[in-house]
Amino acid sequence: MRYSICFTMIVMFFALTNCFAKGSGGYLGFGIHYGTDKTLGAQISYGVALTSVGEPGVGPYLLPGIAVGIRRSFSHKTTYSYSDLQLTWFNGLWGGVGVGSVFSEFGPTLRAKIYGGFLIAGFSYETPVLIANKEEKPFVGSYLGLAFPRIGTHVMP
Repeated sequence: MRYSICFTMIVMFFALTNCFAKGSGGYLGFGIHYGTDKTLGAQISYGVALTSVGEPGVGPYLLPGIAVGIRRSFSHKTTYSYSDLQLTWFNGLWGGVGVGSVFSEFGPTLRAKIYGGFLIAGFSYETPVLIANKEEKPFVGSYLGLAFPRIGTHVMP
């Protein structure tokens, strides 16, 4: 069930970005998180550039996107997956906000997040909005990753 929700979100996002941001460019990102409760995770994210923000090829860029990932808490011996819709600003420094769902053994939980960083390293703060498990607390963690540009009419060398 949780994988079908993630898949549906990804398909919807790709369909919307192809309608509203044809060929503008964007990014595909891969990263790892380490944080609260000795949690280690991996994430894949994708975003497209809005052509109404920044100068083509120069930036800054505003990138609505989606992120999906999985994390393992070694303190609680639990694993969970998540998917988020996010809005990222990038110009060397990057930051953004997002909202999404966590899918764990306790059921789905709605969460909000803020994140930021510089080039390949950053941080994230994620907090539950609708709590399925009363013991659930915010996740604070570091991020290390790479974003590969998708060249287009707005994101270009």
